[in-house]
Amino acid sequence: MQQQEKNFIELLRSAIQPGRVPTLVEPDYAQLLSLGEKHAVSSLFYPALKRVLPFQDPLLRELKKRSFSAATRESLQAKELEQILSAFEEAEISILPLKGCVIKYLYPNPELRFMSDIDLLIPSSKQGSARQIMESLGHSYRKVDAGDTDVYVSPTGMNYEIHLTLEGEGFNETSSAFSGRLLELSHPKEGFSFVRELPVEEHFTYLLCHFVKHFIYGGIGIRQLIDVHICEKKWKLDPEKLDPLLEQLDLSAFRQKLKQLCEHWFEDSPGDEASEALGAYILTSGVFGTEEQRATDRILINGKGSKYFWSRLFPPFKTMADYFPILRKLPFLLPFMWIWRALRAVLFRRSKLSSELSAIGNTNDQALQDRLAFYNDCGLSVYNIDIQN
Repeated sequence: MQQQEKNFIELLRSAIQPGRVPTLVEPDYAQLLSLGEKHAVSSLFYPALKRVLPFQDPLLRELKKRSFSAATRESLQAKELEQILSAFEEAEISILPLKGCVIKYLYPNPELRFMSDIDLLIPSSKQGSARQIMESLGHSYRKVDAGDTDVYVSPTGMNYEIHLTLEGEGFNETSSAFSGRLLELSHPKEGFSFVRELPVEEHFTYLLCHFVKHFIYGGIGIRQLIDVHICEKKWKLDPEKLDPLLEQLDLSAFRQKLKQLCEHWFEDSPGDEASEALGAYILTSGVFGTEEQRATDRILINGKGSKYFWSRLFPPFKTMADYFPILRKLPFLLPFMWIWRALRAVLFRRSKLSSELSAIGNTNDQALQDRLAFYNDCGLSVYNIDIQN
């Protein structure tokens, strides 16, 4: 690990451990800020650096401004979410907040956990009613390539993703079935009848499913790792309930690898070669992963050569239905949706298509073998392919 990456980890550790004074070695603040932006965690810098930088330092003053902006943003999000939840409660429609809008309250201050959007889950049968509610609150409907997700933008510019199902969050058949049952597994939140919450064991398991989904498809950044670490520390997870659930979903080994890395980075446990490799991959990934990593994963999923291009041109019905839900009602439209998808890629996503083709061309058999070995070392047996074919 490079020195500035060590400083980066030290800053994050200090931010989530109130009172800890970070020990930095020859810090390059420009590089540290770049890493913070890459992983969407720069909001964590101010509480750490105010313990080491003088009050008059220009960088600290800038970070203080950003901290105030983050607090204002969080306050707006919280107020808007409260209005949304109250409206769904009044309309007697079940709604389940997930991920960041729940986890942020485990941080020393909620504004430290930046959220680009707020994730909410409702019954798919209530899609129309949900749209009426959201638009009545002034939120603009912005349907994008999000499959079973409706995207809304509030008058203040906040994004809200209302999911009709989360079955696609799984990384295998078992985890997909689990993610698809989250509403069923939830219970009414105290003081409500229709606003719901998950037991902490199920919510933690869902976080791991979401983590793995992105981890094996391009990569995932350190913000989600911090989420996992904080949940491990703050939630009273019942091992008698959690361990069998993780075992059932083939997540036990991966959870232990993440836990070992977190204890190495954010506590004082020694690391090992496996932790270093896992940490390096996460640091390289950034929030959304990289196109190079995604290209390798796509080949592992779809196969090499002609198999890859055929699978990308003509995805199976299930995949297409996730992006074009109308196919579930009118499946005969599948060939037309294939054509539309290809035309749209050529007309509107030419640069992304070019980037993907370039990355694919730079991916060789050794890269595929290395990625498979890495996933196995992380406790994830997610692919069973023959590299030679």
